[in-house]
Amino acid sequence: MRKIGFIGSGKMAGAIMGALLQNGCDPSLLTVSDPNPEALLRPASFGAVTTNDNRVVFERSDIVFLAVKPQCMYDALGAIGSATAGKTVVTMMAGIRTEQVAALCPGAACVIRMMPNTPMLVNKGTIAVSVGDAPADCAEAVVEILSTAGCVYHVEEDAMDAVTALSGSGPAYFYRIAAVMAEAAAAHGIDPETAVQMAAGTMAGAAEMLTQSGKTPAELIRDVSSAKGTTVAALEAFDRAELDAAVRAGVEAAWTRSRELSQGK
Repeated sequence: MRKIGFIGSGKMAGAIMGALLQNGCDPSLLTVSDPNPEALLRPASFGAVTTNDNRVVFERSDIVFLAVKPQCMYDALGAIGSATAGKTVVTMMAGIRTEQVAALCPGAACVIRMMPNTPMLVNKGTIAVSVGDAPADCAEAVVEILSTAGCVYHVEEDAMDAVTALSGSGPAYFYRIAAVMAEAAAAHGIDPETAVQMAAGTMAGAAEMLTQSGKTPAELIRDVSSAKGTTVAALEAFDRAELDAAVRAGVEAAWTRSRELSQGK
């Protein structure tokens, strides 16, 4: 079994670790670093090796996940030096290209870029990976790890900013819509907590229909709609409020911000 390291012990690193452990990974094969001692309490509790020295993570690992904010990249990798030689490095930093990471990881076997999302915390992640020219065995090992936490999609690196705007930030869009739907329903007599659960269930069921039915979103919308019915009334109200334009603007803003992050802004 390959030894796996994490630089950064936030939610996404925790999600991957949790999925690995659920699938029988020996916790002693995991090494985790974080400058915040409190962030290391949970991985230490299940038996992972913890440290505040990022170099130790590389020295003890075959595959290292960089789970830090883009602005922290140079601090995280600046003093690693030759410890990166021969390692598979996986970056999940929004907006940061593989060549930027590779420049700080001399001799690394490869740098693979991924974009996770928070549903990984319940093993329902939508995870994009760009393996570039990584050796096949390295790429396969990374995909196998990530597959324990959700569905993995292969994309070209040039599309990663779009992935960030779609699936990386996307859960927040759905939570925003669910909150508004629940608030509107609660105003007409549904218990607020029940309304949230009904909105969530409706979204989950609709998502399942979208992935399993083989139909396009437009076709599924037609299936729900009937002439002069309630759904049509709602959709016409969305048109008047220019909902489509608002959603497109949000995705575009997230894409733009991802591009800015790659430029250190």
